[in-house]
Amino acid sequence: MISFVNRMKPLIEAKFRGDDLALIVPEEVEPIIKKFPHLPEREAIKIKPIHFYQIYQSLKDDYEFKMNFKLINEYRGGFNKKYTLRSYQQEAIEAWNKNQHRGIVIFPTGAGKTHVGLEAIYVMRVKSLIVVPTIDLMNQWITRLGELGIKADDIGQFGAGKKDIKPFTVSTYQSASIYPKKLRTYFSLIIYDECHHLNSPTYRIIAEGYVAPYRLGLTATLEPSDESFPELIELIGPICVRKSPQRMREAGVIANYELKQIRVDMPPDIEKEYTINMQIFKNYMISHNLMHGRGYQQLIFRSTIDKAARRAFIAHKRARQLAFNSIAKLDIIEQILKKHANEKIIIFSESIPFVEKVARYFLIPALTNRTPITERNYILKAFRTGKISCISTGKVLDEGIDISDAAIGIIVSGSAQKRQFIQRLGRILRPSPGKDKAILYEIVSARTSETRISRDRRMDID
Repeated sequence: MISFVNRMKPLIEAKFRGDDLALIVPEEVEPIIKKFPHLPEREAIKIKPIHFYQIYQSLKDDYEFKMNFKLINEYRGGFNKKYTLRSYQQEAIEAWNKNQHRGIVIFPTGAGKTHVGLEAIYVMRVKSLIVVPTIDLMNQWITRLGELGIKADDIGQFGAGKKDIKPFTVSTYQSASIYPKKLRTYFSLIIYDECHHLNSPTYRIIAEGYVAPYRLGLTATLEPSDESFPELIELIGPICVRKSPQRMREAGVIANYELKQIRVDMPPDIEKEYTINMQIFKNYMISHNLMHGRGYQQLIFRSTIDKAARRAFIAHKRARQLAFNSIAKLDIIEQILKKHANEKIIIFSESIPFVEKVARYFLIPALTNRTPITERNYILKAFRTGKISCISTGKVLDEGIDISDAAIGIIVSGSAQKRQFIQRLGRILRPSPGKDKAILYEIVSARTSETRISRDRRMDID
């Protein structure tokens, strides 16, 4: 007679303590756990929730896990997919699957990042959280989830005054970071749209503090040179696929586009004032050996305690304003508006006062973060339907707004960040009927630092 002894696996217990997970483990497991990021306690080992799945996968065959949450929250409802992936989108999903359903997809605006996200939901069939930076994007995602044929009752909104947690919930980064305890164990897949926002210290908890084993980042603007690049890899996963605007343009996925720079002379008195202020700034920077990569950050710090540094900082700010907001640029804008009178145009300026000045000068709507939401929605709807053909705006349209038939962009002023330039280019790249080519104009004050700023943000854009 053969008898069998039921040998129980040693137990590992996982409990939330504040924002961290406490693991109560057998003594022999401690050396294994200490290979992972952790903060030891007397009776337990504390880890970030982001690391739990990796530990679970490593030890589940030899140890029993007890926790008051589920790692894999399946969705038992039905799907009725209403879209077809293009080959490069399928390539992205396959690469993401091979990487244990973690990683980042980089496509230019208009190339269909959202469909990659929808397909990830369709493939995994688990409860999913989509995190977005703006209310506009939240509304767009809620609509696009309908392409999966999901019941409306299974789609939730967490943000903009609502806290509906459903199997497929769309949240703003802000809301997901404020209320992690309500969301951190309910979802098994998190999609980070415009995932470069995740590197903000405020928003990191949406990655570190959530248990979800499956993660997908979507962006148009992540560059290996970005300081945030290594951290985003750690929080989401490696780059799965990266497609440049040039490759997508050649494939006919996004609109053909042209970049045009127009240099304009400032009025003599304004140019003189600019030169004086820049000289004050340069003299200080050279005399204090600050003409290097992080020199400007040091100037900002010194300006709080040193009068000369403060004077140099203010002089640089004034010179920048003079170059960015030169009234000579208005004549160039007028010429472009006349040339493209029958096309939809977005005019970008760095400062809100100049956005509003352009709007008053050309009698067009201004769209900024000061614009009430009802007025903003009216302007965007009117622009899409053709009642309005031109908008003056600032950073509020840099990302997250789907304006497919805008064909002309005018950058009156902007930062040196390549990310912002790509975002503004992306506003006019979406294909639409009758759009043969998109054109992005840059109006740059000649013989100023703006020429360098333009060069930096356009460098290696394709």
